[in-house]
Amino acid sequence: MHYAVELSHLVYAALNYRPLAVNVVQLARLENSHEFLRLDRRHVKRIVFELIPDTMADVAGFREFQYYLLRGRDASSRAGVALEMEDRGYKLFILPPGQAAMSLGYHGDLMIAVLRSRW
Repeated sequence: MHYAVELSHLVYAALNYRPLAVNVVQLARLENSHEFLRLDRRHVKRIVFELIPDTMADVAGFREFQYYLLRGRDASSRAGVALEMEDRGYKLFILPPGQAAMSLGYHGDLMIAVLRSRW
């Protein structure tokens, strides 16, 4: 029951404080996703959202950003990091499709956003 209560706080934060836009201000190496997503810590809460373009006009920019993350810097794939919710104890990671997304159970071909609690 305690786990469900803790998870419900994360869901509440995710659903009731959703920024209209986020700024990706950091790029994390996707090869280190197990570290920045803290996959070895079972108590850390994560919510995975599939991202889709809002309108047809957004499709080109969406695909360009997805390609940018896959291509990465110095030929190393990246995850985008947004910090708008950090003061509330959460970080938001934007991952392209692939192995890191699959480790979270996502097998689609779109980007995902992972809301991860600090604790």
